[in-house]
Amino acid sequence: MRDMSAENNRHEEEIPVIRPGAQRGDEPTEQEGPAPVDPGAEGEEGTPDAPEAPANLEPGSEPTAEPDKDTKIAELRDANLRVRADFENFRRRAAKQRLEVADQAKAEMARKLLPTLDNLERALEQAEEQGAEGTWVDGLQMVHTQFMSALKDEGIEPIECLGAEFDPECHEVVATMPNEVVPQGFITAEVSRGYRMGDTVIRAAQVVTSSGEPGGDEGDADTGEDTKA
Repeated sequence: MRDMSAENNRHEEEIPVIRPGAQRGDEPTEQEGPAPVDPGAEGEEGTPDAPEAPANLEPGSEPTAEPDKDTKIAELRDANLRVRADFENFRRRAAKQRLEVADQAKAEMARKLLPTLDNLERALEQAEEQGAEGTWVDGLQMVHTQFMSALKDEGIEPIECLGAEFDPECHEVVATMPNEVVPQGFITAEVSRGYRMGDTVIRAAQVVTSSGEPGGDEGDADTGEDTKA
């Protein structure tokens, strides 16, 4: 009997107390309260982290504001316009240089061909002076016409000389002779024809100029002697 009573008391002590609203099997918990605060963890979780400064910012300097979108677009547009203007200027310079090189090549070729043209013209002059006739004369005349036409197509033309005033830019004086009709400094004869291409003189014309009326210098000299006397 003593043993049975002791066993029953032991079972009564092990029966858990179930509170109203609690499920069976839940173990009793201690009274909940505020969690202990770790002083060392306040900087990590308790307070927000401070924003980090830019890596390239010098100590004591203030961060500069980034340009807005409109300003950046204006800068890019301005840079694009400058690049396009530089390219347009380069294209014009290149085109001008190509034209200059082409003109120089044409002028150099013309200089090499002009002596042949001079001989052709001398042959025609001799044939005309001697009154030569025949198909060979007509052939020379045809070749001369084609020669002059080809030069004209390239912008190369003869320099007009007879009756014009002497111009050192395109004329070369080989002789000076008195002339009763032509004033002094004007051209009376053409020895070798000159040619030009636009403003470029390919070959200067060799000419004879007038020194004025014959005896003009002698009269001046006599007048000077009389004045001294």
